[in-house]
Amino acid sequence: KALAFASALGQAEDAQSAQAAIESFVAPPGGYARKRLDYAGTDRYLTLQSYVGLAGGGEVVLAGGGPKLGGAAAPFVSLGAEVGRGTEKGRAIGAYVSVLDLGGVAAMHFGSDVATAPVNIRQVLSPGLYFTQGLQKSPVSWGLGASLRPGLRGNEDSPNNALQLGAFVAMDLVLLP
Repeated sequence: KALAFASALGQAEDAQSAQAAIESFVAPPGGYARKRLDYAGTDRYLTLQSYVGLAGGGEVVLAGGGPKLGGAAAPFVSLGAEVGRGTEKGRAIGAYVSVLDLGGVAAMHFGSDVATAPVNIRQVLSPGLYFTQGLQKSPVSWGLGASLRPGLRGNEDSPNNALQLGAFVAMDLVLLP
């Protein structure tokens, strides 16, 4: 289905045909329920999806003078892929690989004296890996894991990477089933 979507989008000649291709492949509202109960006749799933919610936890700033420990709280607005399985109790258990996180640039850092670097596209590209669990009969999921924040801390002359370890609670938005 993903190849058919890429083909249809690639053949779009104008904005209307691109929109039609996207609308024909994007999951309808309530896609979280299919993950939790029965995904196309099987209990396993692979989705392109987004999570929107709140995240927090520890942060290790990988600075030149050695790592600096602190904490961070931020919105969690992430896009990535998830593989997992639904359970007989109507929950979903999976592994989520994030590619983008728009919320990371708005993270509130505390516990050390490292400043937030000037924001650019580099910080939005935030690879991460999370264990996720979807709550029964609800679009809410939670996750535990880590993500890398390239160049998030420091200053314009010496941006430092940060590794955030923590948890999130978010709405489960399936984009492509």
